[in-house]
Parts: sequence; C-alpha cells; structure tokens
Amino acid sequence: MDTQQNKVPAIREFEQSLQTLLLEAFAQGVPLEGAWVISLDSPNLPDWSVQIRKEEPESPEYDPEFIEE
Repeated sequence: MDTQQNKVPAIREFEQSLQTLLLEAFAQGVPLEGAWVISLDSPNLPDWSVQIRKEEPESPEYDPEFIEE
C-alpha cells in the first residue's frame, strides 16, 4: 500500500532538485520570476504550470546596495 509516509523521501529529493535548479539558474542570471508552463512530449502525461515569486529576506546579512546584478 502506497502511503504518504512512503513518499517522503521522493518529496525531499524533489525539493532538493528544485532548490538546486533555482539556485543554479539564479546564479546564472536567469529571470526566474513569473509563470512557467511545462508541456511534456506525451499525450498521456499532464502539462504543469509553476508560479515563481521572489521573496527578499527580511534581514539580509549583506548590504544589497553593494551587490551588482
């Protein structure tokens, strides 16, 4: 029987993969914010939409005025 508990490792792996993808894209200057639609090349698989919104830290440990974009 497939329970939510059995899915926890897969969810953590997905979150880690997504975090890595976002961090690498952000570091390369990719404009991430906005709506993304992911269409798969199979009529049997669903399409996905993802909304990405940047949330600035409340108290950054650096002065953003000195960071170049």
